[in-house]
Amino acid sequence: MNYERERYGRDDRRELSGRINRWIEATIFVWVLAALGVGILFSGRLGTWQGLVAPLFGWMTFVTTTGSRHDQLMAILRRPAAIVLTLVLAHVLMPLVLALAVRFVGLPAGVAAGVILSTAVPMAVTSIMWIGMAGGNTALALAVVSIDTLMTPLTIPATFRAFGIESASVSFGGLF
Repeated sequence: MNYERERYGRDDRRELSGRINRWIEATIFVWVLAALGVGILFSGRLGTWQGLVAPLFGWMTFVTTTGSRHDQLMAILRRPAAIVLTLVLAHVLMPLVLALAVRFVGLPAGVAAGVILSTAVPMAVTSIMWIGMAGGNTALALAVVSIDTLMTPLTIPATFRAFGIESASVSFGGLF
């Protein structure tokens, strides 16, 4: 009798947890906007928590990608067309579209370089989290983000050369 009560208690908790999770997934957009609003409005008070941002994003990404199995990742790598297409769209088509937009709007050279540079940096690791929450192919996302990150030493200089950006200075001390 005690065993049945314990088992039903676990099932009830699991069902409740599943309902809460589905509700959060359905309303995630609102949660993200609310979190951004709170972060902007109370940035002075929340600044002491800033060190938790990177570990929390890392944890969310890890939790999302643990659903990807090794065989799924290997299947993606054996047929790399989706990876190549994604990288071409991100690092060839998007810079061209943004370069045209920058010329059309007439942005100053420094701002234009920053806009175009935004297409040369690696795709966000957090995209894996969003893809997983949307039920997408996390193995493909993980492969694309990993390969894109490895390509960064090539994509950034190539983008600079392709769009005639002479130089850019980065204050590494300001990043920390």
